[in-house]
Amino acid sequence: TIGKREAARLYLGILYAGGDDAKILAPSYLAIPLTLYLLYKFNKELGCTASLSVGIASGPPKHHVWGLDDASHSLMETCKEGMGRLQAASLIRGETMYGVGSLNIYFTESTSMLTSSRMKSFYTHDLVKEISSKTLYLGTGNEHHYDILYLIKELLDIKKYNDIDSFIAYLIITGYTSIMKQCTKLETGKAVKCIRYYLGKDVGLDEYENVEGKIKSYTDKLEDIREIVREILGVYDRFGRDKTGLYAAILYAKRQSTRDVKGREVYRKIAKILSLALSNDQSPPLVNIDMIIKTLGGGAL
Repeated sequence: TIGKREAARLYLGILYAGGDDAKILAPSYLAIPLTLYLLYKFNKELGCTASLSVGIASGPPKHHVWGLDDASHSLMETCKEGMGRLQAASLIRGETMYGVGSLNIYFTESTSMLTSSRMKSFYTHDLVKEISSKTLYLGTGNEHHYDILYLIKELLDIKKYNDIDSFIAYLIITGYTSIMKQCTKLETGKAVKCIRYYLGKDVGLDEYENVEGKIKSYTDKLEDIREIVREILGVYDRFGRDKTGLYAAILYAKRQSTRDVKGREVYRKIAKILSLALSNDQSPPLVNIDMIIKTLGGGAL
């Protein structure tokens, strides 16, 4: 039932498709899984000789949808100008800095309208260096701080899903449960009805606690990651958005990973990711991670 419902939403959301270009309206929690699928399939069907560039712009329900459309186009154009646009055949030659596709993600929590010009300023202006990070790419999942596959697998601890279909299915479930968490905020009777609607099947009172527990386990993981990322981003900001700030952020994350604090494993993983950025003399992907988690959570975090 869920599959049919989401398939219908996606079908209705295709605004344009011609050649290798497409514009798609979809729930934000489906944006990244859908993009990963398209990147893989496009590259594979063309014999690993061409890559796809994607721009993802998301916002709250009241946000102007045409503003998001304009912003996503600008994000896509930024991808085309970056390294991620290079052909995937370079992977075969051992140049693992290149990927099979590229993407830029932006999630606004404001209802003020996004535009193409605003997106360009976010990616180029010195005053917002934390936004002006490099385009993410989809590679082989190797340890690289701008490989979205690596970032997601590392932070969500889902390395066991090696095939793309299982990996994408997990991401969809994670996002969908984040939406359903809104149901658990209601009184029990209404919460059960709410969950029945999203699951598309009957859920008895005897099953409610078990379902509620599963929903919270998925959502809590995303919320913990986002809270920690924003905390470390604050450290990076306070010490200056440069190499000094990056050193401070790494030291802070490593210290927290050795203390008896909530999310200590997440601190350890982020310290590792930031160390990769430092070793490559590049800016840290903290805002990239924040955007990924917010988008996967469907804006419900």
